[in-house]
Amino acid sequence: MRSGIYEYGFTAVVKLTKEDVALFRSAVTKDYYFQMYYDDLPVWGFLGKVDKDGKADPSEYKYFLFKHLHFEILYNKDRVIEINVRTDPNALADLTEDKEVDVEFMYTVKRLDIMIDVACALEYLHHGYSVPVAHCDLKPSNVLLDDDMVAHVSDFGIAKLLGVGESIAQTRTIATFGYIAPEYGQEGLVSTKCDVYSYGIMLMETFTRTKPTDARFDGGLSLKCWVVDALPNAIVQVLDANLLRQDIEPNNAKVQCVSSLMQLALNCSADSPEERMIMKDVLVSIKKIRLRYVENCK
Repeated sequence: MRSGIYEYGFTAVVKLTKEDVALFRSAVTKDYYFQMYYDDLPVWGFLGKVDKDGKADPSEYKYFLFKHLHFEILYNKDRVIEINVRTDPNALADLTEDKEVDVEFMYTVKRLDIMIDVACALEYLHHGYSVPVAHCDLKPSNVLLDDDMVAHVSDFGIAKLLGVGESIAQTRTIATFGYIAPEYGQEGLVSTKCDVYSYGIMLMETFTRTKPTDARFDGGLSLKCWVVDALPNAIVQVLDANLLRQDIEPNNAKVQCVSSLMQLALNCSADSPEERMIMKDVLVSIKKIRLRYVENCK
């Protein structure tokens, strides 16, 4: 079994009604799972906590819901067999009273943090090891989250060690369609730049919530072309609609940060490996974008 962090990595805001809040308090008091729905997918888990603070009367308890939730899907091939939810213990909503509340699923900064973790892993493989290592099959289902929401790159089954002074190797092993670099798919040429290409595709997928194999991409259209056509003035049209509120103007500073992120993704996924960035520079760039985004959210 593997964990696919983007198969159902929702980013959305769900509004719980007063009735939902009452059900939540009842469930969390009894240490039951609390279940809600996003689209048609059931979400369940220990999504909150009770603060009794030495009080014997339940009417004096305080009830808290974890506001930031992230889905982790466990699957066997194409069949989903288990859905878990990870939570941010520092983001709490007080549900002691009956009131409506918004629950956020995988907000923008957390997505950035995950992609920074992935970039750190690749930067080490490419530049921090005694010889460069090309992962060769970077994709969302090969990135796992631990209990602290830290991302880890996994599945090195077809990874390649590049010898000293060797920047390119040749292989007959084919990686995953949609994430594979052109020179890898067409000629079997493997280098660290192949991972950079895959990273760029993942970056686009993470913030558009659209897979490179989506049915809309046929007849010459691709995820890359879709993003290119939207830059710089229509980027909001391709972003995951739940990332940015409807009332945000196209020239808003936060939108500009996400536009920079999509431009970084396109630089990573250039058709020519010579035109792609190296992971050291990618890591520096995405950290700067995150810093700007956080500053503009204040």
